[in-house]
Amino acid sequence: MKDHTDSFIDENGIFWFRLKDIVDLTTLPLVIAYINSKGLGNNTFAQETLAKLFQKIHNEKLINVYVHEDDDPDKILEIFLRTNSGGTPLSFSDLLMSISSANWKTIDARKALAELVDEVNTLGNPSFRISRDFILKTGLVLFSNDIRFKLKNFNLSMVNTIENNWVKMRKCIISAFQLFTELGFNDTNFRAKNAAIPIIFYIYTHNLEDEITKTTYSLEEKRTIGKWLTLTFLRGIFGGQPDQVLTKIKNIFNDGNGGNSFPYSEIITAFSSDPTKNYSFDDGFVGNLVYSKYGTPECDYVLYLLYPDKVTNSIHRDHMHPKSFFENQELVNTINSASAKEYAKEKKHWNTVLNLQLLDSTQNTHKLAKSLDAWASEQSISCNQLLVDEGIDLSVEHFHEFIESRRNRITSLLRAII
Repeated sequence: MKDHTDSFIDENGIFWFRLKDIVDLTTLPLVIAYINSKGLGNNTFAQETLAKLFQKIHNEKLINVYVHEDDDPDKILEIFLRTNSGGTPLSFSDLLMSISSANWKTIDARKALAELVDEVNTLGNPSFRISRDFILKTGLVLFSNDIRFKLKNFNLSMVNTIENNWVKMRKCIISAFQLFTELGFNDTNFRAKNAAIPIIFYIYTHNLEDEITKTTYSLEEKRTIGKWLTLTFLRGIFGGQPDQVLTKIKNIFNDGNGGNSFPYSEIITAFSSDPTKNYSFDDGFVGNLVYSKYGTPECDYVLYLLYPDKVTNSIHRDHMHPKSFFENQELVNTINSASAKEYAKEKKHWNTVLNLQLLDSTQNTHKLAKSLDAWASEQSISCNQLLVDEGIDLSVEHFHEFIESRRNRITSLLRAII
């Protein structure tokens, strides 16, 4: 039924009672008086029904009633979330989606969003996980000046805009995550999902949804996007107040900065004066990066920066001097120098960026546990390609010199890159 200001009798002679009026009927005599005032004194069904409702509301205390004078719908939703905490957990975006999706005319919104979440979940290893919150936030960034999760921002006009552009928006989201997979990212090292939204915005506004994942699309442009994501994750740009970051980046796009290219330099410059969200890296920060442990997102980020031409989803992280050597104490003991032996026992020297490189799957399969000097000789790999000074002995006996040379080279390279 439509909302009415009072209880009423419809065209069929049926009396309708406005549910919230039961709050004012605080005693059973008041219920009886109400029934009599409406001419229902002889209606057994009406008496029993209203008496039962009175019992449920006022005596059994099964329902929470909270009188709120403020008509701000967002505050009302917050109250509902708090009072519903004992039931099925709901988020603010669950309610936003329920309200907005009810107004989609040609598409089943719940089904469409669920299918998109599932499709993105097939990408990456481990696979990417996105939420309906993420999809709704993407819609706001694409189509609204105010990107906050507020009920007013999901008015009928906005809901219709998202539905009318759903096919393209959906394709842009999928293309973005296909690109991230191609660049070697996955759900573990893609540290902030909000960082995907500027890329989706770029794809959407430049009509790249069918182009950006093709082999014919600019490899340099893809690497630029990968570099921006890497630096963004390293600096934690989206940590805390992501709406401000997204709005700032959106304004850079809207101002036309960068032209048809992804505005990497413009974003770096725009955040340079922000005391907490900037892309500057001091010497101490860079110095610590080279000790990032194997298997951590930080390790992946540094390797992406050092080997931009090898960032694909088929790339392996390889221990240059084999991990199996250092995990075998008997082999480590074969190192003659006592100081070199102790140096080789420390994981921070052999299980970090200092002893890691990126190889494609074929190269890594060929290398396996071969010693570095034997493999480099077979493949005609130079010291420069290994990011160490020319003339460095690549045998494990000189592991200490190898790592120290590489630490200096990598530190200098990172400073130049970032």
